[in-house]
Amino acid sequence: MACGIGHPIESSLLRGIPCLSNPCVSNSPKREGLGVGSDSSIHSPNSPVSPEALHKRYSEKEISVKFCLFVTQPKTNGNGTMTMTQTPLLTPPTPDRSIAYSGMTWEQFELVRAGFANSAGIRLAYYNSTIEILMPGRDHEVFSRLIGFLIGLFCLENDIEFEPTGSMTQEKEGVVSAQADESYCFGTSKPIPDLVIEVVFTSGGPNKLQRYQALGVPEVWFWQDGLFSLYHLREEGYDRISRSEIPELAAALDIDLLARCVLMAQTSRLEAAREFRQGFRSTLP
Repeated sequence: MACGIGHPIESSLLRGIPCLSNPCVSNSPKREGLGVGSDSSIHSPNSPVSPEALHKRYSEKEISVKFCLFVTQPKTNGNGTMTMTQTPLLTPPTPDRSIAYSGMTWEQFELVRAGFANSAGIRLAYYNSTIEILMPGRDHEVFSRLIGFLIGLFCLENDIEFEPTGSMTQEKEGVVSAQADESYCFGTSKPIPDLVIEVVFTSGGPNKLQRYQALGVPEVWFWQDGLFSLYHLREEGYDRISRSEIPELAAALDIDLLARCVLMAQTSRLEAAREFRQGFRSTLP
């Protein structure tokens, strides 16, 4: 009996579209301790894209990413011959899939977005004539929810009024569109959130700052390799900071404590919540 990993990926959604087919794909190594890799591709077109072809293709099919662990074992047939069968055992975490296409117009982005209207879990972004399509993997989504869980807990325990806006579309028509992993308004509801958080398993984390600067997002956090990187918007652009400068969070939120508890929450949400409560309560006056 032998075990293996199979990952048939149907990408016919992209095949046959001028400038959106046959992208260069590179596989990132697995991240130690996470058991997940990441695939990304970047494609720069050499000829114009037909909007009609884009809309037709993106409306017809969805990208499906299948990834299964299977066991291979012999099976004796009625005629005495033996064949090998593969039986799925479980579904392990899937890697992120990220594809970027440059030289695209806003109108083409809107056609792509219309094609993905019924595709749950697909994140789309546009800035500087580049369309990015992200299909988050399991670990990506798990970390995003754990971070959101702990930030929500912090706000509730500290009587902070907040609105979790998740991955809502933030947009300036014709210029930029983005969907963060998590986003928040504090105090009152706003069209552009006070804070966005991006979980980074593929490359290009800080490069997304240009996108959020165009939107005017006051503060951006990146979660990568077990650490947070914080950026606050100034007149000249984003500055790297060590603590949040959002008034509701600045006084009591310890970023290092939050990072430790996010990692702890992979094993036990209850233990992480207890540790987090004890930690930020000890800093209160």
